[in-house]
Amino acid sequence: MSETMSDDDKYKTGCSEFDKGAKGLSEALKENIEVLQKHRETNERRIKALGEFQKRVDDWRNKFKGKTEETRDGIILDTADGGQDQAAKRSYPKIAANSLVTTD
Repeated sequence: MSETMSDDDKYKTGCSEFDKGAKGLSEALKENIEVLQKHRETNERRIKALGEFQKRVDDWRNKFKGKTEETRDGIILDTADGGQDQAAKRSYPKIAANSLVTTD
């Protein structure tokens, strides 16, 4: 017997996977910065650029948490700016379970 996931569960799973990916990216950037710092003499600009990029990823990840809602047609709305109201007014087409995008 196969269980089907509700749209809310699919959304939460997608958000969780996104957060894991963003966290992995942030950790990889930190590791790259550490490696470059060991060879500091020629890599000052790279270290600064990676640090700024990592900060932007972390800031965006923190902003994303709890402030967005994805409509069934794939549009992500900022709930802090009335996105929930916009989402409630949308008409949603049916989506097939196999239409979810997965990454390996």
